[in-house]
Amino acid sequence: MNDMRHDYPECYRTHVMKTLSNTFVFIARSNCNRWDILNRAIGGTAFSEIHHRGNPKYLNMGYLQLLETIEFEDSFAWKSTQLSEADKEIDETILLWEGKLLAYFQWKYSIDFQDWLKYESVKSIYDIFYPLHEASYDVASDKLYERYQYFKQENTN
Repeated sequence: MNDMRHDYPECYRTHVMKTLSNTFVFIARSNCNRWDILNRAIGGTAFSEIHHRGNPKYLNMGYLQLLETIEFEDSFAWKSTQLSEADKEIDETILLWEGKLLAYFQWKYSIDFQDWLKYESVKSIYDIFYPLHEASYDVASDKLYERYQYFKQENTN
């Protein structure tokens, strides 16, 4: 298991969970490759500053401020909030849950998203909403940690 050392104080956890879940929904509403953009967003500098360094400048940002800091090639690809018919197939409730779960998971296990993305993706977690959504964030994050360890071990063999 981990040493339970968290990268930022617990008092920020709820805010970061809400911020990440809102970020997921906002990006997913755009007419872009949402899964790629979401992976790049959590693997980018801003989320590294939050989760890896506990930088208060980023911890206190709302999701719109945080979106402005995301670094990737086409930084405006996700800014349209108009849903196309295909986009309506994305369940925003699952994205809200997923954002909160990933924020909780990262807080609990102090695993950098850049490392996590070597073995998992935002889409893979979206796809396992059933049955994980019925578990608490604590239990669901334990399951994600087990998956992470399994995939990491499989990729090193």
